[in-house]
Amino acid sequence: MIARGFLVVLVPPHFLALLGHLRATGRAARLAVRSRGRYTNGLLLLLLLLLLLVTTSTMAATVTATSG
Repeated sequence: MIARGFLVVLVPPHFLALLGHLRATGRAARLAVRSRGRYTNGLLLLLLLLLLLVTTSTMAATVTATSG
């Protein structure tokens, strides 16, 4: 509980919302993978990796902007 409060202090709220969105996207991707073939699976994995890259770069830019 304390660790979660500490995380909220360190991480901006929009980033937490983005993490929630990524988690929901991952859930949707897993459901889609069950009902589709290997090609779709690869595309969804690529999409998730791209989202992760954008999230990480956004976080790094935010940290750099606020620390300077």
